Amino acid sequence: MKKNKFILIILLVLIAGAIYLWSKNSMSSLETKSSAFAVRDTATIVKFFMANKDNENITIKRMDNGRGWEASSGNQSYKANNALIKNILKTCRSIRVLYPVAKSAQEKILRDLATKSTKVEVYTKDYLINIGNFKLFQREKKAKCFYVGDATMDSQGTFMLLENGNFPCITHIPSFRGYLSTRFDCDINNWREYSIFREDIKNIQKVKLTSQLFPDRNYTIENIDNKLSLKYQNKVYANAEIDTVMISNYLANFSDVRFESLLDDKLDKKFIDSVAQSTPIYKINITRKDGSSKEVNLFEKNHIELDDIKTVLKPSDFPRMYSINSDDNDFVLVQELSFEDILTPADRFLK
Repeated sequence: MKKNKFILIILLVLIAGAIYLWSKNSMSSLETKSSAFAVRDTATIVKFFMANKDNENITIKRMDNGRGWEASSGNQSYKANNALIKNILKTCRSIRVLYPVAKSAQEKILRDLATKSTKVEVYTKDYLINIGNFKLFQREKKAKCFYVGDATMDSQGTFMLLENGNFPCITHIPSFRGYLSTRFDCDINNWREYSIFREDIKNIQKVKLTSQLFPDRNYTIENIDNKLSLKYQNKVYANAEIDTVMISNYLANFSDVRFESLLDDKLDKKFIDSVAQSTPIYKINITRKDGSSKEVNLFEKNHIELDDIKTVLKPSDFPRMYSINSDDNDFVLVQELSFEDILTPADRFLK
């Protein structure tokens, strides 16, 4: 009996050792596999989570009903920039292992990754029960987890390490010259869509434009029960007095209005406060049919610069304005061209 127990123990030890060696070799084989870091079917990706050594983290998640992606960090949440989403999905599909880091350099690269890297978790759509076309209980599954480090000396590769990996690898995207570190950015401001207005015309009930400088840009357009009206100079115009097609096209302009850049971290706070407390050139108020509203203020951009040729001061930068909106109070730079159709004079709507 004791002999049988001893043999059983020996067998268990051998089996455990074999499993350990198999898993270790399996991981090593995975790491050297060209597509070790890639997710082949990016259509199944539903979420990214990224965190760096500066305590910055961001979650980028696919929204329901095909409404795009959302970027969130802490208490901030924004619609994500579609071009950047396409870029990171393409990166996840195309990334390849160029070759493992040489043994002589592995210790240094691992040390660098431990102090300066971005952890990337990629989640895909999965089902608890998945038999052919029979799928039940959808869930998120962590498909990949890896650490992204710096670029190689020639800037044509990127150091990466799989979670629980044995050694780092140099990765790249075939036919792409450059490194990949910047594609895994944890700054939410670099992921957000630069949107000021993104309104569905069917949800707009009222638009009010006011300006102390331009009298013909003080009016209110309303859409009550699909009946359009224009209030201008204390008179209400409706039906045959207004160009309803022109007004409908005007309301459609609010579907996609964007700003050029965020300025909160680029300009002095005292300057931003002084602009915010000044009188805006234009004030735009939108009221939606659900009762919610949004206000956008546009301020003159008093950009004083020295002309090197004529050595004279230019008083204004007319093509651009500053803007603050009630949703997030971001101080942003906008192009006048983006608002040209929204700042239409009232007489253009009259027959």
